[in-house]
Amino acid sequence: MPACRTGQETAVSKPHNTFTLRRVGDKVLYHGDDEGPGVPVRLTWARPLTGRGGVVVLLHADKKEEVATLHATDHLDEASRRIVEQELAQRYFMPKITKVLRTSASFGNRYWHVETDRGARQFLMKSPETNATWITEDRCVLRDTLGNCYEIESFQALDRVSRSLADKVL
Repeated sequence: MPACRTGQETAVSKPHNTFTLRRVGDKVLYHGDDEGPGVPVRLTWARPLTGRGGVVVLLHADKKEEVATLHATDHLDEASRRIVEQELAQRYFMPKITKVLRTSASFGNRYWHVETDRGARQFLMKSPETNATWITEDRCVLRDTLGNCYEIESFQALDRVSRSLADKVL
C-alpha cells in the first residue's frame, strides 16, 4: 500500500508518493507534484477516537473535500512531518482525567470538577448518552457543552471515590 494517495484518484490513476506541507500564517498549504501555489488543508485523523496514530486525512480547508490520505509520515521531509504533528496535537487536544473531585446533576446537566494531566478543570456535560463515547468497556471520552473532550483512559485505574462520582453522573 502506498504511503499516501490523492483524493482525486481514479481506479487507473497512480497515487503520488511525495508532497510537502508549508505553514503560511495560520494556514497549512499542501504542495503536491503538480500543485502551483498550494492548497489550504486541514488535517484530521481518519478515525479520531479509535485510530489515533494511524491514517491522517488532508481535507481542503474551504471545500471540505479530501486532498490526500497519509498512511505514514516517514516519507515526508522534516518540516512537513513537524507540521502534521503540531496540527494534530492542536486539533485533538484532549486532557486525560486522572481524578474526579466532585460531580453533580441538576435538570439534566452534569457538572464535573476533575484533575487532569493538564491541571484542574471544571466542565458541564449534557446528555451522557450522546456526549459520553465508550471506546472500550473501560475507556471513555466525555464531550462538554463547549465541544471540549476529556478522556478517561481507564475507569479501573481511577481511585474508588473517583469511579463512584463518575458513575453517579454517567
